[in-house]
Amino acid sequence: MRLVGRRIRQLREARGWAQVDLAAHLDGRVQRAMVSDIETARRHPSLATLLKLAEALEVPVAILFLDPHARLSDRVAERALGATDDELLPVAKLLDVEPGSA
Repeated sequence: MRLVGRRIRQLREARGWAQVDLAAHLDGRVQRAMVSDIETARRHPSLATLLKLAEALEVPVAILFLDPHARLSDRVAERALGATDDELLPVAKLLDVEPGSA
């Protein structure tokens, strides 16, 4: 869970938010002290809490589990998770993947 905590902190700081700001975006569902405990791996969040954090940070929950310093393919996958189909069309063409195929 250390990676998840670091990732939450990175996403929070990228928005210019303090821990109290993230807690405020959670409408009291998660307190600032809990945000701190999650970020420092002193506490393991439940799935429900992870979903709330991802919603507040406006990212898919899977993003919380991806290392921003990972391999290029992992970073590309991370960006693709939040992309629209229209945004992915040039990539699909480059990789010779038919739109709508699995």
